[in-house]
Amino acid sequence: MGICRNFSFAAEPPLRDQVALHWRGQDYQFDWEDIVALPLLAWQSDTFRSGERLAHLSIQNRYADLVGRASDAIGIPLGAEAPVARLSQNLSTTAAFDSDSSLLSLFIDSQIVGEVPEDSFLLVSVNGSVAAVSPVYQGQPGSPYVSVLLPPEIFEEGGNKIEAYLLADEAGQGVVMLPVEVEAESFRLEDDGKMLVSTSGVAHRVANAAFGYVEHIALDAGALRLIGWSAATDTKQAVRLVVFISNGRFVCAASPSLERKDVVDYLGTADVLLSGFSTVCPINGDDFSEDRLTAIGISEDGAAGFLKRRK
Repeated sequence: MGICRNFSFAAEPPLRDQVALHWRGQDYQFDWEDIVALPLLAWQSDTFRSGERLAHLSIQNRYADLVGRASDAIGIPLGAEAPVARLSQNLSTTAAFDSDSSLLSLFIDSQIVGEVPEDSFLLVSVNGSVAAVSPVYQGQPGSPYVSVLLPPEIFEEGGNKIEAYLLADEAGQGVVMLPVEVEAESFRLEDDGKMLVSTSGVAHRVANAAFGYVEHIALDAGALRLIGWSAATDTKQAVRLVVFISNGRFVCAASPSLERKDVVDYLGTADVLLSGFSTVCPINGDDFSEDRLTAIGISEDGAAGFLKRRK
């Protein structure tokens, strides 16, 4: 998900000069210009002030005053050295900021996997500055998640460093920062497409074994929608990441987190229940070719394999 800045319409929107209303057996006609000129309801007017950008609105919570400050100077001690949890959403397209893109991937809407204390908040830092702090919500039992909209002006062109921390009350310590693992690497293919290499230099030999299917591909206004599932069909284990490459260029990556009971039935194990993915990637249409789209799944043990495409 992201901020779409390019739109296409199948037809011109209809022109209106009247608004018709039927209420309690009576018909009413109002002038369209009079209706759209009316002020917003009081709560809307207070929340969305005239001319104010959504990213600039102040969302008040107990940590709202941290936004904009250096993340290493907010006065909250580190409660652990190693990550205690990870975001299931891959943020590679968010980190690779491109202001000319028609889709800015600035929305984090992710499950948090691992040890998540109750009533905690997620702090997101971009290039060393606090970009947002949002409460962690409970979705399905045992599935905490967070939704955060990041302001575009905090990003630099090209690569950006994104870090995340849980802010939690620890007995005897007060509020501490607990590191959260963020997956934001890009990838490239080497050795005639047989080796997948991350920006940090980790290499994955791509096996011949099938790692699932890409079931839906759609390109619209600079946004590429990809839906499918991924699991190692030989070991019958869900993967941690699916990498998409088109015309030899990295497009995006997705962490499967959607339930796929049909895959459980197909492979005969509940270990692949959370093997589904549905992601939207920003892409230049000139860089995309469906017949040259490559999808590769990476399992927790580093094994990798190609996803097939449904015809």
